Amino acid sequence: MDNKIDDSFRILFEQSPLGSVVVGLDKKFQKCNSAFCKFIGYSEDELVGKTIADITHPDDIELGMNELKLMAEGKMDIAAVEKRYVHKNGSTVWGQVSISIVRDSKNIPMYFLPVIRDITEKKNAEAALKESEEKLRLVMDGVTVPIVFVSADLRYDFVNKAYADWYNTTKKDIEGKYIKDILAEDVYKRALPNYQAVLNGQRVSFSNNVVKDGKEKFVNVRMIPHYNGDKIVGFLSSIFDITEIKHAEFELKKKNRELEETNSIMVNRELKMIELKKEVNELLKMTGKDEKYEC
Repeated sequence: MDNKIDDSFRILFEQSPLGSVVVGLDKKFQKCNSAFCKFIGYSEDELVGKTIADITHPDDIELGMNELKLMAEGKMDIAAVEKRYVHKNGSTVWGQVSISIVRDSKNIPMYFLPVIRDITEKKNAEAALKESEEKLRLVMDGVTVPIVFVSADLRYDFVNKAYADWYNTTKKDIEGKYIKDILAEDVYKRALPNYQAVLNGQRVSFSNNVVKDGKEKFVNVRMIPHYNGDKIVGFLSSIFDITEIKHAEFELKKKNRELEETNSIMVNRELKMIELKKEVNELLKMTGKDEKYEC
């Protein structure tokens, strides 16, 4: 490599917005640019002579080591890993590492050239999202009402424990499957127009009857669209068991019919009594006797 190329490489190395380092075959730092020093919190003087393991998170020390070995043996040209480092202040930082190897004119390996992109914010955001989702799962699983998140292609994204219990199965056996694979065919067909309505942006509430444990059950299903920006990507659904309410409504209708029938019988009986009283009065009158009943 001539001096002009050496100078160009040095400028690119130093001015790169990404962390760039030169690592010897002994895995010790030989050179580090300012972006990497800022990323890890150490100066270049502090880093030179340290090994990769010296600043790597204890749980990630082995990450990338096999790749370095294969590259040195000529069995791999480039490698990429995501790993954690320990910042000088003790905090954990994440790097997306792309590694290449430099060889001399005789193809003998000289040193490694890792390039490190700081992905700490991304990883922290992912961890926060995961924690938030886990908290949501805990809350959802503590609710006795069956609740599900369904994607636009009618696949279960999430079901809470109450929903899985309703079908006498586990959440793992439902999540990822299509609704039609879980619901009975007739139940699914009755519900399908409502799924289509909520995916068109409507808030939907409808009742359906299902068979559970060999018994007919009545449910009220409420659904609201789930948006990602302006796009509907699915819906949230909650299911309420209204079997007792339905049975009470049926019983109420039955009692009302009985009351109407009884009332009709009583009215007819009263009319018959009045008619009979009139006839008795007429007969008494014909025999010269006084009327006995007031009609």
